[in-house]
Amino acid sequence: MSRVAAWNPIIDKFKQRLSKWKSSMLSIGGRSTLITSVLGSLGTYYLSMFPMPNQIDKQLESLRSNFFWESQDNTAKHK
Repeated sequence: MSRVAAWNPIIDKFKQRLSKWKSSMLSIGGRSTLITSVLGSLGTYYLSMFPMPNQIDKQLESLRSNFFWESQDNTAKHK
């Protein structure tokens, strides 16, 4: 699991669960709750067994941030 490619299924699951249409339909509290449940359920198993490479950490953080702030193109919509 030290190779970045080995983490692609986990990143795909995060993307699938944190889809863009959900972010526009949920309030900030709902988005926060969904992020917590997704990160908690998927991440707990894998992250407890394998050390996560920094590149994967940055990708997952980017997915979480974009979902929470409803940004699809890395532009800030809320200030």
